[in-house]
Amino acid sequence: MEDFQRWLDERRQAQSIPIGQEVSIELTKNTPLPDNCFKDMMDFTYRPRSQLELDDPEVASHRKGNYTEIFLDRLSDETRKLEYTGPATDIPPVDVINLYYDRRFTFIKNKSANTPLTYSAQWTALADQIAEKLTPFVAVHWRMERLEPLQNLMPCAQRLVEKVQALSRGQPINVFLLTDYPHLLMTSKAKPESMSFKLEELQQEHHDAMKFVYEQINVTLTTLQRPGDVIPYNELPPGWSLIPIDSMAYPADSSVLGIIDKLVAIRAQWFLAGEPGKCGKASSFTRRIIYERLRSYQAGSTVIQEPMDIFKLPRK
Repeated sequence: MEDFQRWLDERRQAQSIPIGQEVSIELTKNTPLPDNCFKDMMDFTYRPRSQLELDDPEVASHRKGNYTEIFLDRLSDETRKLEYTGPATDIPPVDVINLYYDRRFTFIKNKSANTPLTYSAQWTALADQIAEKLTPFVAVHWRMERLEPLQNLMPCAQRLVEKVQALSRGQPINVFLLTDYPHLLMTSKAKPESMSFKLEELQQEHHDAMKFVYEQINVTLTTLQRPGDVIPYNELPPGWSLIPIDSMAYPADSSVLGIIDKLVAIRAQWFLAGEPGKCGKASSFTRRIIYERLRSYQAGSTVIQEPMDIFKLPRK
């Protein structure tokens, strides 16, 4: 990034502003996009934002067309020429494509593309600090979004508590909870932590199940620290502890919580996840945590006591 910023400065000093175009590849075209922090450093004249709506199924066979080819075509020089709205003669090339894409699963057929990017050192250092303070602890991933039937939530909560209590063996143990349920519970500022989990979808069964958990065991969660926004601690129960996280961005970037939660969960002594389809949702997020924990465990980690386990409905 430093090299790119230096290049922008050199172009500005030479009075040769680079030509840019914004390209977004989204799940839905009405997705609210973050502000482009480079919008004042490039010339976007005759270059309106290019938008492509493209589904993101995890299974490659469910995709319509070759996603690698679709991306390459969308980013090609030929497409840039077709989208140019100025005079048709002597079309200037685009120097910088400002790309925004909403993808959770692999879309490039290349071995090097499967190598995950490393997280910023500031987030890994923060995760180390949180994990050190919580140790010994179990990380629990409980995703409630669209779980049905809702009657399963309470027995799932009971099984979760039983699992944690079995791990603790009568000794103090901290619980780090990763969930899309509102981290501010039912306070005046509560809202689901997942963009796809709507406030109106929260039912009494969700509240009852989570209440059972924090009345039986003490849980710790992260919450986004927004400028000027005060956390209503007086509205929270004693078994519910929050760690405010500064995203180091304006406006506050809620995606940072997912990064921190994942990094902390990877460092936990134990990890629990809800049984897919019954007490939880299968996701790439969970699989990434399990993959990293297994890798560390098999490499001889002395921190990880058990790579993973699941809490599930009692057998009938």
